Amino acid sequence: MQFNPWLFDALPGPSAIIDANGVILYVNEDWHRFASENGAAIEGQDNRFGLGINYLDVCQRDNGGDSHGALAVTDGIRAVIAGEKAEFTHQYSCHSPTMQRWFKCLVRGLPHTVDKGATFLIQHVDVTEQVTGRKSAEKLMRLYRERLAEFVEAVPVWVANIGSDLVYRFVNEEFARGVGLSKEEIPGRSPAEIVGPMAWEKLRPIMGRVLQGETITFEAGITLSNGKSLQAIITYLPDRQPSGEIIGLYAFIQDISEQKERQNNLHLAMQTAEEANNAKSKFLASMSHELRTPLNAIIGFAEMINLQIVGPANPEKQREYASDILHSAQHLLSMVEDILDLSAIEDGKVTLDKRDVDLTRIVDDCLKIVRAKADAKNLNLLTHMPSPPPYLSADGRAVRQVVLNLLTNAVKYTPDMGSIAIDVDSLGDMVRIRVSDTGIGIAPDRLEHVTSAFSQAGHEGRMGEKGWGLGLSISKALIELHNGRLDIDSQVEQGTTVTVTLPCCEQIPQIVTVDAMTG
Repeated sequence: MQFNPWLFDALPGPSAIIDANGVILYVNEDWHRFASENGAAIEGQDNRFGLGINYLDVCQRDNGGDSHGALAVTDGIRAVIAGEKAEFTHQYSCHSPTMQRWFKCLVRGLPHTVDKGATFLIQHVDVTEQVTGRKSAEKLMRLYRERLAEFVEAVPVWVANIGSDLVYRFVNEEFARGVGLSKEEIPGRSPAEIVGPMAWEKLRPIMGRVLQGETITFEAGITLSNGKSLQAIITYLPDRQPSGEIIGLYAFIQDISEQKERQNNLHLAMQTAEEANNAKSKFLASMSHELRTPLNAIIGFAEMINLQIVGPANPEKQREYASDILHSAQHLLSMVEDILDLSAIEDGKVTLDKRDVDLTRIVDDCLKIVRAKADAKNLNLLTHMPSPPPYLSADGRAVRQVVLNLLTNAVKYTPDMGSIAIDVDSLGDMVRIRVSDTGIGIAPDRLEHVTSAFSQAGHEGRMGEKGWGLGLSISKALIELHNGRLDIDSQVEQGTTVTVTLPCCEQIPQIVTVDAMTG
């Protein structure tokens, strides 16, 4: 094969042809120019890069700034000459007075020339622009990754990267804090270990779809392995290589437990307000009847007396009408007092006058009030009081109102021939009052509402009795003002037991007899 100098000079970058011993046979114009610019002569005794110089010796002596690179080039050239490699490439930097440049050294064998035997091409291609661009891109990518890492740590969202083998590769601080571990404890572990088996059963099939290429966002309630429960919006998206191959997935988890709780509380508050509004509407409708009936009686009987409809001076009829007027007025007064009591309690204007109260006397007084109605229905009234009698540290009027409300309700909703029992027990620093009846009971769906204002037990009219649903509400509020409790247990057609628990006084008052007072 004939050597063509013109074609050789056209090669890009400084190029030379060496023989099997490493001796330079030819150099092109770029080689000549580069050597001249960097202070090396082409001809003469000190010709480092000129013809006849052994390039392998030059590389071995060139152990300045890149001695490792010079030795690598030497080894690469020898490997190509020995036939161990078809070609060899090595990238290196070269400093000029004005800039740093980057070259790629390429060594490959050439077809035998007629007169030189085996020859090899050494070509130094200037790749400064490519390397600078790549390094700029790499620097930009490093900066981007640093900023992305800062962003991932700053966002209030749990972030994790999970491999296709379903093992964590990375999590942010928010994720680690949420599951109660450090960031270093999570990589290399499976989601089943970190979020717990219950949550994993929900998440595993979804992750499988994501590894097939889907991006999925959903809301779920999750219980973690540490026992923490949360409501979350979860987004899974595939982690793809530039080639498009899916090597895992990214998980973004937003804990919305607090927002959900606020929404639920708001919904509950709205529902409660709506129920209260409906109850008040029903109450007003019922009250209009309750008010109209006694008012009509008062007005009607008063007119009959005033106009002497039954004739002049009939004392018997006048006493009858006066009695009806009295009962109607008392009914109205009771209703108005209940409404005023409830209003004062809701406005926080009730002031308790706490004293040492004899509960036995209060119970006896209340039994006297309801006994007439109980006898009219042939009800059996039973009482049990401990000895010595219990004393309360309470407002006597409030306790009397509570006990009377409970007994009145028991009488009202217990059929004829039934029984009512009031039991009082001392329980350490508390006193328990239980009022039980064999009445018609309260339906389960109404039981939790009967102590709400304007709510009734749902059996109005069944016993021929009507109420406006304030008694139990007022009683419960008064009991709670005393730091006590009111509980209700009831079964339909079997009866109701209302239990009141109140604090007793610290010391039972000494009972002073008349004999002691008189000496």
